[in-house]
Amino acid sequence: MSIIVAPTNWPKHKALCKAFKAVETKDANNLLAPYMFIDDDDETYVATNVDQLNKCIGTVIQTEMRALERELFRPLRMEERNLIGWEPHCLACGRSDAIFRIEASLRKRKPLSPGLKPCPDCLFTSYCCEEHWDAVKEKHKREPCRDGRDNLSQCDMNKLYLEDIRFAMVMSGANEGTFKWAPERTLRAWKSLRGIGWSDYSDDIEQDFGGLPGVSELLPTLARAATDGLSMPMTILWALENLNNDDSWTKKDTLNIHVGYNLNLWSSFLLINKLQILGPAEKEILNANVFEEILHRLPLVKNLTVTQSLFML
Repeated sequence: MSIIVAPTNWPKHKALCKAFKAVETKDANNLLAPYMFIDDDDETYVATNVDQLNKCIGTVIQTEMRALERELFRPLRMEERNLIGWEPHCLACGRSDAIFRIEASLRKRKPLSPGLKPCPDCLFTSYCCEEHWDAVKEKHKREPCRDGRDNLSQCDMNKLYLEDIRFAMVMSGANEGTFKWAPERTLRAWKSLRGIGWSDYSDDIEQDFGGLPGVSELLPTLARAATDGLSMPMTILWALENLNNDDSWTKKDTLNIHVGYNLNLWSSFLLINKLQILGPAEKEILNANVFEEILHRLPLVKNLTVTQSLFML
């Protein structure tokens, strides 16, 4: 992994950079070994089993994380884990720049790749050489991604991620925080959530933002950003619909909702990551305004009470 550190940040990152260097030397064999057991082309090293390759990369990531914690004498922070977990790997052979350096050092030769390059279209997916890019680019750009939606390719899904990241950066730069939105309209009657998706909000987003200059092209991005906050009230409504035998709950004058959190799991998470936050319901509190969507979808309900509970197993 190549890390560029500004001089002013060197004191803060010095220990981590030294740890990376030590791991590449001390754990070279352990980091390279998983690549020796994947099915690939004998001449090109292009992997022929994607699931096997993904498992190999996951093993290498976990090995690297444990080795870094050993060198640092402490658990990795969340941003450090993300740095390793999201390190670019060649789409064809799964190797990172660090693996190429390790492989070259062990075999006393120059690295087989001068450095990973990003896909020119999505900028997310990487490849190590033109031969490997030729082997995977059609699948990357044309075939539906199994982790995607609407039969979009991996490249097209990555483009959506890039749009979302840029939008989030714009919101952050404007000191607006994350995008939070819920339609102000109130439905005339309860409408079952079965068979509907996020496209159900398209008309509402168009009505609220479509008339603003220069925003029409951003409407799909706004819709995706809105789902982050809306997923909470919509999940509650989906659970209520499926846990009740009829729709009588939609006609109550007051609706009481209890949201529970497993304190054992949360305490472990805090202990591991040493985070300082407001509490387990921070996200819900910051998105409290979107919970009005529950009332907007239940016009007969006049009052909504949300109780947050902690429990231990």
